[in-house]
Amino acid sequence: MYSFGDSDDFWWFDWQQLITLFLETNSQINLSSIRDAHGVYHKHILDSLELIKVLPLESGKTLADVGTGWGFPLLPLAIMYPEVQCTGIDARKKKTIAVQSMADDLWLSNVSMLWSRIEDVRQQFDYVTSRAVWYADKIIPWSVSLVKKWGYLILYKQLTPEEDALIFSLAERYKLVLEHLHHYRLEEDDIQRVLYIFKK
Repeated sequence: MYSFGDSDDFWWFDWQQLITLFLETNSQINLSSIRDAHGVYHKHILDSLELIKVLPLESGKTLADVGTGWGFPLLPLAIMYPEVQCTGIDARKKKTIAVQSMADDLWLSNVSMLWSRIEDVRQQFDYVTSRAVWYADKIIPWSVSLVKKWGYLILYKQLTPEEDALIFSLAERYKLVLEHLHHYRLEEDDIQRVLYIFKK
């Protein structure tokens, strides 16, 4: 079993099953370039859970992960919040099938997948997450209609001055109010990352 170390904020939860499932699935359909347990835990799981440090999710709410791809932050958040209904949205059918299969193997009854382009989705959610998906000029206009009034749009991004300025310009255009701006690194030598959390 992979040892995560007591220094990690979420070390107390056994993430081995998710990691094993992901690595097995990844070997078959190439979801991610990360192919080792350490990388999956630090680059995918811990990154997904960074949100909890600044915005714990409320029970009974709904969450959509747009462009969910390989299931992050969808699956870690669904594990930590079994009373939040989580929907993964992706236009690539093979990825929605793969993520649903992992969710089923993890007995995550609060996870469902939607094979669709974001712009075609008519549902609304309390939380809408986007992690490393598209540039801001696309993800914000496409995602804002999915957010309920008083809901949250949550962007996981690598920090770049150009996109940072664009994000705030688009937030103003779509009348999104900044609730949290959270800068972090996953490891000492990691790139600078940022969570933009806007309220509608």
